[in-house]
Amino acid sequence: MAHHQGLILLSINNLINNNILQERFIGNPEIKAVDILLQEKMPEDVIITKEKKEKIQKLKNIDYENYTERIFTKLNPNLNNYNVIANDDYSICINERGEGFSLYKNILVNRYKQTNDNPQGIMFYIKNIRTKEIWNTINTSYLKKPEKYEVSFMQDQDKFTRTDEKIVTTLKIITAPEDPVEIRKLEIQNNGNIEETLEVSSYFEPVLSTKEQDYSHMSFNNLFLKYEYLEKTGTILVKRNKRGNIEPMYMGVNLYTENETIGDLEYEIDGEKLNGRINEVPKMIENSMPFSKNLGLTVSPVVALKRTIKIKPGESITLNLIITVSEEKEKIEENIQKYINSENIKRAFELSKVRVEEEARYLGIKGKDIENYQKILSYLIVQNPMKKVYFKNKKTNNKKQYNIRENEYNMQEKQNYQVHDLWKYGISGDLPILLVKIKDVNDSYVIKEILKAYEFFKVKNIEIDLIILNEEENVYERYVKEGVEIEILNRHLMYMLNQKGGIFILNANEIEDVDLFEFRANLIIDAHSGNMKTFIKELEEEYLETIPKQERKIKQYKKVPEYEKRTNLINMENLKYYNEYGGFSENGKEYIIKVTKDIKPQVPWSHVLANKEFGTVVTNNNSGYTWYKNSRLSRITKWSNETILDTPRRNNISSR
Repeated sequence: MAHHQGLILLSINNLINNNILQERFIGNPEIKAVDILLQEKMPEDVIITKEKKEKIQKLKNIDYENYTERIFTKLNPNLNNYNVIANDDYSICINERGEGFSLYKNILVNRYKQTNDNPQGIMFYIKNIRTKEIWNTINTSYLKKPEKYEVSFMQDQDKFTRTDEKIVTTLKIITAPEDPVEIRKLEIQNNGNIEETLEVSSYFEPVLSTKEQDYSHMSFNNLFLKYEYLEKTGTILVKRNKRGNIEPMYMGVNLYTENETIGDLEYEIDGEKLNGRINEVPKMIENSMPFSKNLGLTVSPVVALKRTIKIKPGESITLNLIITVSEEKEKIEENIQKYINSENIKRAFELSKVRVEEEARYLGIKGKDIENYQKILSYLIVQNPMKKVYFKNKKTNNKKQYNIRENEYNMQEKQNYQVHDLWKYGISGDLPILLVKIKDVNDSYVIKEILKAYEFFKVKNIEIDLIILNEEENVYERYVKEGVEIEILNRHLMYMLNQKGGIFILNANEIEDVDLFEFRANLIIDAHSGNMKTFIKELEEEYLETIPKQERKIKQYKKVPEYEKRTNLINMENLKYYNEYGGFSENGKEYIIKVTKDIKPQVPWSHVLANKEFGTVVTNNNSGYTWYKNSRLSRITKWSNETILDTPRRNNISSR
């Protein structure tokens, strides 16, 4: 403490001798040189130098490879490969076969269900009038196979290129960066020496409701759509009527081109007229029949627009399918008017790329990271076929036994896991679930990676429930819990804890039904297995090894079987109340329907067989479904519910 005593003596000396210490301090030549700084005043004499100064430049972002491209030339139907592009409110999810769906907020724009027997999505049919060949921009088994087919998935757009003889079609899909608008730009180039006349038809089934409403009862959901034709812009306006507390929803569809066309725009809204009773190429497109241009109510609503064009040798033409959705009719008209302009469409393509690059910088992610996140999304937004690999590797516990061969779960206990079992944890079960298991704090880097992916999903308007399962043994320090919370704090995501579409942190040692989350999760990631890219790659490789090589082929959509020409086994004239389609048997206990290639009932005929707990519906085309206890909530087999096509039932079990 000697220096304190010295400071006291100096203070006394300074007081007695009238601030002698300050005078000695200022008298030092080194201090005099910087005296002006002690006064804290601007110098009176400023020396101006004429040397060349360094020019101030704008800060430049370092390129972190935030824009990449995934290219597919060979399709693998056993793995999910989807790409999600989005703006603030509008999202497009599509796979490498061209099938997929669009979303406005949580509203489904077009009909899509992965388990459907027929390809679904927003598609183009192209017919060459000279050769009678028909193809579309996606790769379907029942149409002409392309000579060359290539798919490019980017952060801002999807691109499909195919070559058919001398015709090259390129489809580019984006979402407008500023508005809830989807643009599908179709470029057709004639590399031949002959002028070709093509009929180009866009086609999709509108929904304008949540997917839960459409899955519940598709035919009933179709009854609330109305159509209107806006003559000024040549736009089909679809309106979903107000239903309960749900406000009306509007959608505008326009097939715009600045190239010369043959005739006016044709449109069709009745799926029965367009398709007939087949589930392949629509008959009006196959037979080049003119679309009816009739508006009204229909039980099978579609939106089909057709333009006929001529392409000279070496020439290229462009058509743009513009789709916009809003709660206001005026906004629909405003968006259509804005984007039926080639300059605005070109600007939208340029700005969409800039937007995704800025998003990547904001989120602090690279292009390779986005590719991994898109791969994870592919197993969240649709069914994950790789779950059986996880359960195969998992040791069977005393509660359940998993049947891997049939990819279904046979419970040994009486009470099966239901959605409501999740409610006590604050999890609704309505959203896809990503389950991440962690038991070592050294694996926290995986949580950091998952949280980045979660933020990416939110930017793309894809809601999921992220469940982080802490498997650390009960210790006082709780390193894993603290490590997970620190990572969430660092990403500023604490506000998303314990809410729908949020993050849930659960301790495996404090809950009984851990297997519940494994059973309900769409994708399960073990942090101890390494980073996400490595984990998904190894899981896919292991899954492909379980599939026989002869089954690894492109998904084939089966044709409706032709009716065999056979002589009548029953004399139809002897039936009671015969009406050209069927009649009652002589004893009145049976109703017999006559179905041939040329004679079919106007609508499907159905028959219900049921007791108190079990039942089935069978139609004349072997369609329908089977249920247990509840015909709506507990279906055992899938149900197409197509009132026109009446797709025959396949021998497979529903995922429900």
